Amino acid sequence: MRQLIIRNLDGVVVGGISCGDKGEIYIKGETAELEGLLRGIVDNTQLKSNKKISELLCSNGDIEYLEGIKKNLEGYGFKGIFTNDAKEISGYYRGECNRIAVVYDFLVRLMTLPFGGGGKLRDSVIELLNPQPADKILDVCCGTGELTKMVSERVGEAGEVVGIDLSPTMLSIARRKTTGVCFIHANSENIPYPANYFDRITISFALHEMPGIARSNTLKEIYRILRNDGKLLVADYHKPEGFLRNTVLNIAMLIETDTAKDMINHGLRKELANNGFQIEQSKLMAMGLIEAILARKVISS
Repeated sequence: MRQLIIRNLDGVVVGGISCGDKGEIYIKGETAELEGLLRGIVDNTQLKSNKKISELLCSNGDIEYLEGIKKNLEGYGFKGIFTNDAKEISGYYRGECNRIAVVYDFLVRLMTLPFGGGGKLRDSVIELLNPQPADKILDVCCGTGELTKMVSERVGEAGEVVGIDLSPTMLSIARRKTTGVCFIHANSENIPYPANYFDRITISFALHEMPGIARSNTLKEIYRILRNDGKLLVADYHKPEGFLRNTVLNIAMLIETDTAKDMINHGLRKELANNGFQIEQSKLMAMGLIEAILARKVISS
């Protein structure tokens, strides 16, 4: 079932429009006034298609005919995002992300200090991503939004930068850092954006936190919403060469879960290839313990 999720300017879900099994329209808003507004928009939106709105919501095609609803929503200060609520997800989530959110930035600074600090590593990631003015860019599992903010500064007002995360506390901190980004509470396995929407997507130090099925679902979802020939930037653990560097990695694994070891053993490059991406560039950082990979979405013939 396709649905239109309604968010306010802060990215918080405040309502939705969906259809039932028999084609009936369901409208939900956090207030009666919002429900009335949504009903009026549905009733008054002029479609280019002869189909009813309910038929379009329940079908897999013709999504462009629903854009009129989104435009009307924007006129009232809301943002509409089409999604599919029937998608299966792994159910993965680490609750500790909420608990450590208030000290997360401090911990990152502390852990990256021997390698020049988190800012230096993020600069390297952004340099490889090479965001352009007017790009639409998504930061998946954005955390407290440090990288998202830096990307937004490069893109400027002509572009669109979005950050998604499963931790409400992380997102709350991120929203206080910048007004140039729409931060959304969303699952990386079911991202509420249409296909081929973003020009570039980043996901840094998040895949190793996920079990295999969640990593695969996330990469498949990123592939779906990335435009044809769009670019994905992944930064995560890398197995370095040399005894000393491997010793440092093994020490780091003592504070990580089995999912990090699983990702390293399977090989991040292999997982990217299995999900439709072709590696174009890469850069080793932090003694080779971290690899930033720029990959291109490949369209199968």
